[in-house]
Amino acid sequence: MSIPSGSVVGRLDDQMCELLLIEPDGAYRAVLKALLGVVGYQPREFASIAEARPAVVPEGAYRGILLAWDPADPSGLDFVKSLRADPALKETPVILIAEEATRAEVLVAASVGVQGILLKPEIELSRLRVTLRRAMPCQTSRTTRTTEGVIRPAAGAVTDEIAHIQAAANGEIPAASEPRPVRVLEEPKPNALRELRPIIQRSTMLERLAEIEQTKAMSPTITQLMSMTRKPDCSLSAVTEVISHDQSVALKILKLANSAVYSRGEPVNSVKDAVLRIGLERIRQAAMNIGVIDQFGTTDVSARFNFMHFWEHSICCGLLAGKLGEMTGTLDRDRAFALGLLHDLGRMVLTESFAEEYETVLDTAHDLDLPLEQVESRMLLLNHAAVVERVLHMWNFPKELIGPMANHHLSASNLREHAGKQLNETAVLALANRLTHAMMIGSSGNDAIYATEALCKLLKLTEDHIAEVLERAEEETRQIKLSLLMVSEQQPWPAVPDHYREKLSGPFRPLYIGDENGLDGFCIASKRLADVSDEPPNIALVRLEAKRQVVRLGTTLSEREEELGIGPLPTILISPGGDIALDHGQMSRRQTVQLPAPITIRRFVRAISFLLEDGQGVDEAPDNPDTKAA
Repeated sequence: MSIPSGSVVGRLDDQMCELLLIEPDGAYRAVLKALLGVVGYQPREFASIAEARPAVVPEGAYRGILLAWDPADPSGLDFVKSLRADPALKETPVILIAEEATRAEVLVAASVGVQGILLKPEIELSRLRVTLRRAMPCQTSRTTRTTEGVIRPAAGAVTDEIAHIQAAANGEIPAASEPRPVRVLEEPKPNALRELRPIIQRSTMLERLAEIEQTKAMSPTITQLMSMTRKPDCSLSAVTEVISHDQSVALKILKLANSAVYSRGEPVNSVKDAVLRIGLERIRQAAMNIGVIDQFGTTDVSARFNFMHFWEHSICCGLLAGKLGEMTGTLDRDRAFALGLLHDLGRMVLTESFAEEYETVLDTAHDLDLPLEQVESRMLLLNHAAVVERVLHMWNFPKELIGPMANHHLSASNLREHAGKQLNETAVLALANRLTHAMMIGSSGNDAIYATEALCKLLKLTEDHIAEVLERAEEETRQIKLSLLMVSEQQPWPAVPDHYREKLSGPFRPLYIGDENGLDGFCIASKRLADVSDEPPNIALVRLEAKRQVVRLGTTLSEREEELGIGPLPTILISPGGDIALDHGQMSRRQTVQLPAPITIRRFVRAISFLLEDGQGVDEAPDNPDTKAA
């Protein structure tokens, strides 16, 4: 086969990039032409190699050649060999397009020196775009002109497909035409939640909840404070006197007044000044908060339920709710803090009043890697939010506090339907709870990560708003827990992120791909687990809310990998049902695990560790974070 010597491949310009398309099937050629136009390439079309020969001329404007390849016909690879044998054309990028190819045929093509192989069933927009831009770049920054006048891809611009093929030729990995497995990590049974059955009758649940009003009465001091502060003629001196007679309550009120919730100016050192700072209108709520904590959570009642972590989670949720409430003009900080502090109280009730049954629920949620509230609803017929609603009604808590707590696990769309006039208040609490989960500050017994973007949009919050809310969350939580829980700074307090980070099989450096990362709870959680270093990412995480995002986010992932000179990275795909995948071309080139949202942190960590070890899995360490010191 004679090819004119001295031809030049490529000419830099600002218009669409031209390439030679050699494809005998006219209908498929038309499809390719349309796809190429979308990704910025203008093909010169030919039905055969013979027809294309005259176009390979000196000063040719094309970037490379897209060549239909039938492995049974040697003329295609002979054509490529002739290019590689010509000093002026040996750098010409060539990508083969085949209907199908065996492993052996792919290896033969790799040995000839093609820049990539695309299988027709796998050709989709995102893969075509990335493959072409790596092998036949349009931008000046991605090309270099050689002394022979040939424009060749810059260093690192060779396609990942051909790198994969070359590795296959060396026996290192499977050929690119053999898709890598999607669900390689051992996962819970898909219908595990549906198969759960109740372990207690609803009537029994309600009877035992009704007994709590007598068994969990507030202390006399708290009861007196709640009663007197209902009256319009309640005086500062009377409240101060009642608090002063109870040393434990007085100390907590003083510490609370000097905490991040109320602190303004110089510290206060008397009960009177503390009451003044908190305010008579708010002292009732502060007393209720203290009373509830006094009634619950002084000792651990379950191996899977730690009271320190529980109240740490609740305090952080209260602080975040206060900031979000003020930011959106929805709630004053005091009421929002109470909502966050008490929102999971139903779990404390369940651990104490339904100890045996709830231990079974906790074990089941852990073993199946399911969010705890889902297992509660299936096995107890009431989840903790429904429990706290009933208990607080019995304790005569204000109705405006009870509604948001009862609905705080609903999604943004369900809140619009069920929250009524308290939509924004409930959304504030729901978002504060999900952000606390993402930050892994404390643990409510349910270490899970939830979607947050829809709630942020409902409340019209931006990424800057969320960054501001989270900025000092850990430090302010530490201050409040010292005030309300009466613990010292020297007391061991295991840190939940440290516990999970230590369970990873290696340093985790995520490349996160989503629409609004700053609003995304999964992105926030990933940063909490990430290794702090300047090393390049080693795992990609793609957040897919809907199938319409597949092409766009898949393309974004490939572009980011190209910019960083890495990839294809092992990838975790997170979607509502765990069933949305990237296009087939993307999936075939990378180790992939698909996870549903919400997801337990334990399952998330296991998936990360699996991919860090390239699918080999890890031995699990004990799951009790209390075995680790902060």
